[in-house]
Amino acid sequence: MKNLEVTFGRHSLLPFRQLKFDRRPIPLGNKALQILSTLAAAKGQIITKCELMESVWSGLVVDENALHVHVTSLRKALGDDAGLLVTVRGLGYRLDDRNAGGRSATGAHQYNSLAVLAFINMTGNPQMAYLGEGMAEELINTLSTTAGLKVSSRTSSFAYQHRNVDARYICKELGVEALVEGSVRMAGGQARVTAQLIDAGDGTHVWSKNFDHEFADLFALQGDITDGIMQSLNTFIQLTVGVSTP
Repeated sequence: MKNLEVTFGRHSLLPFRQLKFDRRPIPLGNKALQILSTLAAAKGQIITKCELMESVWSGLVVDENALHVHVTSLRKALGDDAGLLVTVRGLGYRLDDRNAGGRSATGAHQYNSLAVLAFINMTGNPQMAYLGEGMAEELINTLSTTAGLKVSSRTSSFAYQHRNVDARYICKELGVEALVEGSVRMAGGQARVTAQLIDAGDGTHVWSKNFDHEFADLFALQGDITDGIMQSLNTFIQLTVGVSTP
């Protein structure tokens, strides 16, 4: 197994040695590499959290959060292929190593309920707080039109604004399976919105992406970025997502 290259999405893996993206080596921490290699060796089968921890930290007693930290790091390294590292709620993880356009339906996460927090204002200008709030509200309104998806109301989810509360606690209080959070930055006339999807079970980031847009028209910015987030989320939740048109 250690000498057999595994291909998934646009990535290839030399188990326990190196991860590549489009044949170019990318940096990856040793623990994250061990986790990915162990999942690749399972050929799509579920590896429990206990099994992963025993494999990566053999003979050592470690907190489960250590596993979550390295899984989050691994997903960031995988970028658009992060959806192939599937969280199986209450069990563990598996790697969907089939190379069918980068993702398969079975590789999607199945969430039936979500909450969207007000996006954090990181522009340095307190008067720009409305931008992050408007972005989240636009996303809530659009997600609410998705059949079969329960979305917490703006009043409920915005109650956690400016509070340092663990995502798992928020999800438990709101009775949802996942949480969407984000931030807004500005550089010159360019806005960058970062959106993340967090699993309620273990608090790990299962999806994260940046969206850049010129800050010339507020409504166009909100609409275009909302559409981008919805299209990306649609590869992670097995639902028919209706994307609004400008």
